[in-house]
Amino acid sequence: MTVNYSKSLTPLYVYPKICKYTDKIDEAEKFVSPLNYLDTEINEELLIYIHIPFCKNLCLYCAYYKEQTNKYSEKEINTLVNYFIDELRLYSKYNFFSNKKVKAIQFGGGTPSDISTELIAKLISAIHKYFDTSECKFIGLEGNASSLNELDRLIKLKSYGVTKISFGIQTFNETIRKKLNINAKVEDIYETMDKIKKAGIHQIAVDIMYNLPDQNQEQLLNDIKNCIALRPEYIDLYGLNIFPNTYFKNIIDERKVFDEFPDDKKNIEYYQMAKKVLLDSGYNQSMVFTFTRNGLESSIYERLFFSANVLGIGPSARSYLNGLNFRNYSTIEDYRRYISKLILPIECGNYASEDEKADRKTVFFPNLLKYSKQNDYEKWKEHFAFLIKEGLVKESADAFELTDEGCIWPGNISRLFFSNLQIEKHNSSFFESVVRNDNPYNQDKMGIMINKNNTKYE
Repeated sequence: MTVNYSKSLTPLYVYPKICKYTDKIDEAEKFVSPLNYLDTEINEELLIYIHIPFCKNLCLYCAYYKEQTNKYSEKEINTLVNYFIDELRLYSKYNFFSNKKVKAIQFGGGTPSDISTELIAKLISAIHKYFDTSECKFIGLEGNASSLNELDRLIKLKSYGVTKISFGIQTFNETIRKKLNINAKVEDIYETMDKIKKAGIHQIAVDIMYNLPDQNQEQLLNDIKNCIALRPEYIDLYGLNIFPNTYFKNIIDERKVFDEFPDDKKNIEYYQMAKKVLLDSGYNQSMVFTFTRNGLESSIYERLFFSANVLGIGPSARSYLNGLNFRNYSTIEDYRRYISKLILPIECGNYASEDEKADRKTVFFPNLLKYSKQNDYEKWKEHFAFLIKEGLVKESADAFELTDEGCIWPGNISRLFFSNLQIEKHNSSFFESVVRNDNPYNQDKMGIMINKNNTKYE
C-alpha cells in the first residue's frame, strides 16, 4: 500500500469511471430501465444539474464542454432549452423519481448567465412541474463577470428563486487574464460583486486559480488578498490542469506566449500559501477546495454532488442514480439528434457494483475532508491506519479527517481506495483518449487541435 507523492492529483469527481470507448450505450431506454424498479427507499435526496453549453468567450484552460454563443441563433438556443425540458419530462416518468425530493438545482456550463434570464426561468419552472421541489431551498447559477453585471437581470434571477451566484475570477492580473483569453476585465469583477449584492443574492462564490503560467507567489498573494477584500461567502481554490492534445498544452510546450510555467512543486507551494492566507483571514476550510466565511458550511450543492442522486441534463451532463452511472453526448449536434426524437441522449455509462456504490464514500471523502465511522470503516481499517501513519489523516472519536498535509494530496488519497478494476480502467481510459486525440477530461474534442499546423482548435 502506498500513496504516489510524485504529483499532487486533482480531487476526484466521478466514480466509477465512465469510458466512452468501453461503456458505449446503444439503447438508452434499455440502459435506464432499472429506474422503473429500483428501490425507491434508498436515498431520497436528488440534485438536478443543468449544463448550459454556451460561452461568449472561450478561456484557454477550461476543459468543460461549451460552444461559442454567437455560433447559435436565438431560435436555436430557445429550441435547445426546450429539448432540456423534454429530457426532464422523460426522466420524470420513471418510478425511481416518484418519492425523490429535489434538494438543490445547479446551472453550470459553459456560462449559464450568457443566455436570457427568461430561459433560466423556463427551466426552473419545468423542474417545479415535473419533480417534487417542495424541499428545494437552493438554486445555484454559474456565470462570469462580463455577463452578471446587469442589476435588472440579477433581480430577475433572484425572483426566480436563484439563491447562489458563482463566477470565476481566476486572477486579478490583467496581463495573465489576457493571455488566458479571459474576456472580463478586473473592473468588471468589482462591478459584478456590487451588483449581485444589490440584487439581494447573499450567497456568492468565486474561483481563484493557482499555478497559472506567469503567476508568481507575490501575484497569487495579491489575488487572494483582493478576493478576500470582496468578502464573498465562498472562495473555491483550484489548481491548473493542462490536458494532453489540447491547444493550451501546445502553447505551454512551445514556451512562446508565457515566460514562467506551471510545475508540480509550485502547485503544492501555492496551494499551501493560499490556504494559509485564507485561514488567517478568518475563512474556514469546508471542503478541500472550498473556503467559507461566517462559519458557513459548503453549499448543499457540493455535498449532494458527492453523496446523493444526481440527474444531469444537457450535452455532456453526468448522472449518478443509485448505481446508474452515465454521461450524455458531448456535442450539441449529437445531443439534439437523439432528444429531438424523444430518445434519451446518453452516450456512455455503466452499472456500479454494490462494492463500487459503497466505495464512493471513501473515494470522495478527501473532497469532503471527513469520513464518518458510521460508514464501512472495518473494510478500510488498514487503509486508514496507513494514512494516519503517513500523517495524511487524523482520527477522532467518530471520524477520520484529512490533516493539512493530507489536503495537499486529495486525488492521490482517493485513488488508494480504487478497486484494481477501477485503477486499470482509469489508466486505460486516459491512454485511449490520448491515442485517439481526444481531451481526456470528457473524452471529447474540447480544446483539441484540428489541423497539422496546430494553429486552430475546437
